[in-house]
Amino acid sequence: MKTSPLQQTITKIIVCILAVIFWLDTNAVFAGDTQRAALQANDTTIYTKAEKYPAFAGGVDGLVAFINKNLKYPPLMLKYEVEGKVLVQFVVEKDGKLSNIRPLKGPGRGSLEEAVRITKLLPKWEPGLDKAGQAIRVQYQLPVVFKLAPADIRETGEGMKVSTY
Repeated sequence: MKTSPLQQTITKIIVCILAVIFWLDTNAVFAGDTQRAALQANDTTIYTKAEKYPAFAGGVDGLVAFINKNLKYPPLMLKYEVEGKVLVQFVVEKDGKLSNIRPLKGPGRGSLEEAVRITKLLPKWEPGLDKAGQAIRVQYQLPVVFKLAPADIRETGEGMKVSTY
């Protein structure tokens, strides 16, 4: 069956219109992605939940080893044989750096200051991720437990350990 020149012209016009509609729709989708990416980059929200939570690069064992190596038992706690736990809160930023570091509670006598000091020394973490796999700012709480060694070891200063549990 032959088509007339008028039908051919109409068909070409319809194809062109469909192509333009598809092009406009595709650009709208990409523009939406660009806008979402721009919003995500400027997002300053601090999340308390994440699809993947932030993690210390060496895992829990690496974190405990870092703290044991660098933390100094506060002299007043040692003098009065005080043990206890300090809960430190901070934000793991999108680039893995730590910010907003502050102690929430602890036994005092230098423990709060020492827990904050050691937290500030921590290297970058692996950032938290949202469902889309994008890095987000996540609030985190780290317990730092101060525990004295047995009295006979304590006199020499050897064997004192601090853990995060």
